[in-house]
Amino acid sequence: MKRRYFLVFFALLLLIFNLSLAKAIINETKQVDNAYNWLENEVRNNWHNLKVLQHEVALLALAYNDNLKAQGLNMLRNRGYPQGNPYCWGETTANNENQCRIKETAIASYIYNEFGLDYSKINEWLLNKSSLFKDIQWYLQADIEREYNATCEIIYDNTITTFSIDENKNISILSSPSPSSCFSVFQNRWLKIDKNCYEKDFKISCNVSENKPFSISFLYKKDDRDSIWYVSDYFYQLDSGDYVDVSIRDISICLADQTTCEYEANAIAAYVLYVEGDERYKNILPFLILNAEDNNNKNSYAWLYLITRQSDYGERVMESKQMQGFWKLSNFGQFYDTSINAYALIKENMDFNITKTKNYLLGSQKKEGFWLCVEMGCEKVRDTALILYVFWPKGVGIGPGGPGPGFNDCEQQGGSCEIACNEYNNFVEYPPLNYACGNFVCCMNALSLSCYEIGGDICEDNEDCVNGVAFSTQDAPDGKCCVNGTCQSASQTCAEQNGYICDYYNDEFCPSGKEIAATDLEYSEVCCAVQCKSCKDVGGEVCEDDYVCSGNEKGDCCFDKCIPRDCDVINAELCDKAGWRCVGTTEQSYEGICCRGDCVKSCDEEGGIICEKDQKCDGDEVDATDLKSGEVCCIGECKKKAGFPWFLIIIFLILIIAAILFFFYKKGIIKFKKKEIPKKPEIFMPERPMPMVKPTTPAKMPTKPEIKPTPTKPIPPKIVPRPLPTTLPKIMPKTLPKEEGKKEEKERKERKKGKTEEELEKTLKKIRELTK
Repeated sequence: MKRRYFLVFFALLLLIFNLSLAKAIINETKQVDNAYNWLENEVRNNWHNLKVLQHEVALLALAYNDNLKAQGLNMLRNRGYPQGNPYCWGETTANNENQCRIKETAIASYIYNEFGLDYSKINEWLLNKSSLFKDIQWYLQADIEREYNATCEIIYDNTITTFSIDENKNISILSSPSPSSCFSVFQNRWLKIDKNCYEKDFKISCNVSENKPFSISFLYKKDDRDSIWYVSDYFYQLDSGDYVDVSIRDISICLADQTTCEYEANAIAAYVLYVEGDERYKNILPFLILNAEDNNNKNSYAWLYLITRQSDYGERVMESKQMQGFWKLSNFGQFYDTSINAYALIKENMDFNITKTKNYLLGSQKKEGFWLCVEMGCEKVRDTALILYVFWPKGVGIGPGGPGPGFNDCEQQGGSCEIACNEYNNFVEYPPLNYACGNFVCCMNALSLSCYEIGGDICEDNEDCVNGVAFSTQDAPDGKCCVNGTCQSASQTCAEQNGYICDYYNDEFCPSGKEIAATDLEYSEVCCAVQCKSCKDVGGEVCEDDYVCSGNEKGDCCFDKCIPRDCDVINAELCDKAGWRCVGTTEQSYEGICCRGDCVKSCDEEGGIICEKDQKCDGDEVDATDLKSGEVCCIGECKKKAGFPWFLIIIFLILIIAAILFFFYKKGIIKFKKKEIPKKPEIFMPERPMPMVKPTTPAKMPTKPEIKPTPTKPIPPKIVPRPLPTTLPKIMPKTLPKEEGKKEEKERKERKKGKTEEELEKTLKKIRELTK
């Protein structure tokens, strides 16, 4: 009875736990969606009012939204220098190169890399901001094998410093220019380099005894008293007599805004270069390593862990985490710090109880959807975007699988390259994409752009665009965007101005630049200086059944692109969930991204289980997006891989040994001693006539009588009436000497009877029975 109550109580607890867990998941999804909605509304058509850093982080977080991605990327180009085709960015929109900064430019390079764009000019600008890092002590190490010696020389400024290396690797300076020598012996093993010589070019060569090789490397530390040594990533292995050209200014740099090397900016730049495979990130590492504890930004270990992947830096990141699950280290605020440090651990697959950190963040979120801490340095757009990008990313379209270099093409964005734009059909020059058209200009439909993007001002309903061109825009469907003019209030009716009232619900549209402000207009009406045109005449189209307008639409006229209502219309599969990947071609629909091909999902969503490296799939293997190296997604069962078949190796070796022995045996190299088998004693039987028995058949009697399975007694054969002896003669042994005969007889009795003797006795017994 008690057991039943216990089971009921346990079931109730389990039900409550599952309900709580489901509620928590639902609440988490709701809060995350709320945050994304807030961020989307905050930046849409408002990119230019954000700081560039906020702009960049928001663009990374919202890259799953194609419209916002295109809008944000185009605006980012406009905010860099030079406008439209930039190579550097500043804290706000940069009007000249002096306004550009390291941090914003490095993040822009990261974005270009993520979106598949060319970032080479950006990186060159970054590295051109290099400044020699002098607050460091460098040492030269020339190394040879023990028991050999070498004589080396360093040539610089038309002078030579000569030194020797003995059998125990001790160094001694033989000659040097005095008093301006750049080198001195340090602890008998290294050559200390004078800081005044860091910018000099050195040519180093060694002649080693017996022409053995030698190596040149560099070590560094804070100063001579510092007990911690660091080894540079630059190492040269050379043959005796060869030389190498080196300079400290090439391997000890920091990137300076004006004259200041800011730590966070250098850390981001080094990480971006590392991600993009540019080996020059190593030149910034000495600055980052030696200043990791001295700078105000204590996120340094997170950046060093991302760049070097050394576990001790990861452990320091873990140690700095608060018990509640967040980080609070720098003057950027706890949400920025939490995002950066968690990003480092997530990237390197280090477990840090991310659920606890997420729960803390969800508990700190504002009801409007954003995050904002109370410390100085907090920024709600930056912090909200960072948190979403790190903890709840929607990565569709980001990274190597995203759009390629053609993404910024004018035609890709719905424009065309022309000698001049036809404003009569609502097309206007769009400078940010002119670079894609060579000697031509990029013409975009003004109705698909924001008023800000085409450099205009929004006029109210009762205002007219004077001395300029007026376009209807998606920003102000009831107003006009005035380009190269000013907005003035309307004072007359449309008829008083000899205009034509066009109602777009009746397929009546006014060509761009011909709109007139009037006082008697209703909703959906516009006063036009020329006769009204159809939707097609002004560059629009009416979407067919099952298709909808992807952007600006007036009445039934679409001034953007008509896209399918859902994926079924084009016989494709919906593939727009974060983390999914389309293997094939994609097309945008109102429902989401459609995939013509195979939409690869996570293994669980594919209906499979992940088999690890030491397992094999007993079933079908399918592709999945959440597989790590060596793993497979299995529609079936994962089984332990069989171990190495050592028994086959053993059998193979035995066969080889047997073959070798057989070969030696055949060649007579190996002989086997034959075992002597004792001879069986011969049995002597006296010759005498056998009794005549008349057979019932012509066949001869078999030597071994046939024994039938039936119990019936066989009919005895007819015997020829001839007297037979009442007893058979005894089998006499072979005549032997008396003593030997006795001994042989004794051995014969003790030995087990052979098969032949048994058969003989059975035959004699049968004959006796027949003669009775």
